[in-house]
Amino acid sequence: VEIEDDDLAGKRALRMRGISFDHYDGRLWTKTTHETEELPRSDPSTWTTRDDPTRLIQGLGTPLKQTIYLEPLQMDRRMVFGEPVIDSLSIDNAQLDRLRRNPTRFYRDGSGDISTKTPADVALRYHVTSMIQDLKRARPRLGNATLSGNQRERYLQLPPGLDERLRPLRDEMLDGIESRADPLADAVAIESYLRTRFRYSTEGGHDAERPLEDFLFNLKAGHCEYFASSMVVLLRTLGIPARPANGFYGGAYNTFGRYYQIRQAD
Repeated sequence: VEIEDDDLAGKRALRMRGISFDHYDGRLWTKTTHETEELPRSDPSTWTTRDDPTRLIQGLGTPLKQTIYLEPLQMDRRMVFGEPVIDSLSIDNAQLDRLRRNPTRFYRDGSGDISTKTPADVALRYHVTSMIQDLKRARPRLGNATLSGNQRERYLQLPPGLDERLRPLRDEMLDGIESRADPLADAVAIESYLRTRFRYSTEGGHDAERPLEDFLFNLKAGHCEYFASSMVVLLRTLGIPARPANGFYGGAYNTFGRYYQIRQAD
């Protein structure tokens, strides 16, 4: 990944968002939005997301331009990665690309996730312009963001038989917050609690039938998916729509080539 802003190059970890999930059965996350449509184009080489109804805060953020060289990955769907929130995507030599057997196209589904149907065994080079959001600046506008009924239903879904200990733990995490009318404050409090009271570990060993409960109440250690799942489920118990997203975080910056190398381990 190359980023255009020299002042930021090598000075920040990259957060490359890929696929999101919405349904939790108590053990695994799955995705219920599968149908895709091609993103609209502003010109033959550029696709935009500006009309995307899943983008709740429009027209806010600082642009960050990235050029991404994506090696083949083993994925059921070939996701397109970029810093959130992706504003547009483009490719070089669009006229030449149209002559290929499988020309490049970018698609989105009902969750706003972006993918491509280029062959999975071929590398892909593309450009992304992202709008880097400062949620504290956006706070006054968060109250105006609206979800469709279908979106709310998907992002508030909880499995039956939810452990009764979750809500008291959630209330402990929010202890000291004066008002529950600020979803961002609730999210920050839960994130802080998980970050400071639980330990990151890739050792595994969680109960296969109740992995989340084993993480929260017994082992209190796990990898990133346990932290993300815990936060999403706890937010949903508050009536705050939430979902987990997979992708890459970090990357090693190559000062000679002036690019980030992002690996499977990220």
